[in-house]
Amino acid sequence: MHGPGTPNGSVQEMMWFFVPGFNVIKPDGEVEYRVSMPTCAGGMCVNICAEGLCNCRIPFYVFLPTGDTTAENKVGSLTKIWAGLGTEVSTQL
Repeated sequence: MHGPGTPNGSVQEMMWFFVPGFNVIKPDGEVEYRVSMPTCAGGMCVNICAEGLCNCRIPFYVFLPTGDTTAENKVGSLTKIWAGLGTEVSTQL
């Protein structure tokens, strides 16, 4: 159990070419999960068709730190659903 003011961990942004990714880090500094968008072209580009084309879904897959980051090895996923230009712009200000 963590008491008040005790860190729960952190997230570190990683970047490989044009693919955003994140490491979820435990309080002791060890990487617990890797979060990355699905890729194509040998891992160099984001696969925009991974969740279907033109459906406004932006997926991020969760992987164990020791495993391969291919879609078959994901242990979970997070999906951002595009809410439209007006909503997205007004909530980012």
